[in-house]
Amino acid sequence: MLEYRINDFITLKMEYKETEIYINDKKFSQCKGLLLNIPTNELKIQNEVRSIDDLEREFSDSFEMDPDEEFWAHCSNLQAWYENDYDTRLIHRTLAFPLLKKLTEAGDTKASHMFKEEIINRFSEGNSMVNFYLINEEYLEFFSESDLELIALDHELNFIKNQIMVLEPLFRENDYLADESVAILERLAQNNEVKTQLKKTIIELLDFESDKTMIEIISYELYKYLDSRDLRKLFKLSPNKRFYDNLKSILFETGRKYNFYNKNPSYIFSMFVLFFACVYIRIGKKSILKLFNSFEEAEKISFKLRLNNFLEFATPDDLRENPIGIEGFVNTILSLNQESQDNF
Repeated sequence: MLEYRINDFITLKMEYKETEIYINDKKFSQCKGLLLNIPTNELKIQNEVRSIDDLEREFSDSFEMDPDEEFWAHCSNLQAWYENDYDTRLIHRTLAFPLLKKLTEAGDTKASHMFKEEIINRFSEGNSMVNFYLINEEYLEFFSESDLELIALDHELNFIKNQIMVLEPLFRENDYLADESVAILERLAQNNEVKTQLKKTIIELLDFESDKTMIEIISYELYKYLDSRDLRKLFKLSPNKRFYDNLKSILFETGRKYNFYNKNPSYIFSMFVLFFACVYIRIGKKSILKLFNSFEEAEKISFKLRLNNFLEFATPDDLRENPIGIEGFVNTILSLNQESQDNF
């Protein structure tokens, strides 16, 4: 039987032609093929490629080895991982973090020192697959609220931005996880310094990121953290800015375009109606008129028809349960839309 000892805690053994990992002489798990399929000597951590996870699609299923070759490849990769201070970029996330957690529990002081640091460092990189995994497997639960507040205030870590950016893949797989992610932001926003950073991040994302990001911000009503001054700043932007382009793309693109969104068109439209209504109440009709005036004539007609349809098919419960009074909002927006057409 082949056996290779990495350090006092990690041993690899060949059992029935499979490579097994042992921690303190207790079987941990069977190594997965993806660890082999992206060899560390192919990895250059620079620019866009920062980890094995970034290369996952490129190298997956690219290498075939017999059991002995697989064993020594696993040994080589885990030896390199250990010698590089358990750098989780060097092996796949689904092995790196559980293994690092188990080593921490086993009393490995190096692993204990690196465990939380690796979680935050990888989350800050912004890889949506890695961040989804960390949230899904509850690795952020290892941090206290005060820890997360300090992390959120470190601008270099981009914690708030990545917490928002991961909403789209989270919702796609499990909307409960997305709700939990929003709940983390809500708790952190109780700290005024974090709230200020959150507001700044939301404005930047609305103006510079994709329409998918805008949909998540509007759908989860994260704009509620913006005060009147923030909203005025947002709507004072030139109509040629990304903010307006994304709004119109979401409102007026149909058919195939919506296949790229995770939420259905009716839901998306209803949440944007609420957003416009909130803007109207907070800073007045001038900003909404500016938005409407940026629409083409056909877009104005389309928007009015969709508003009418929205109001017609909304259930009584929908209208009653909305604390803002959605029916009045829609009628107000319809009148503004007509005013915009008259003044266009």
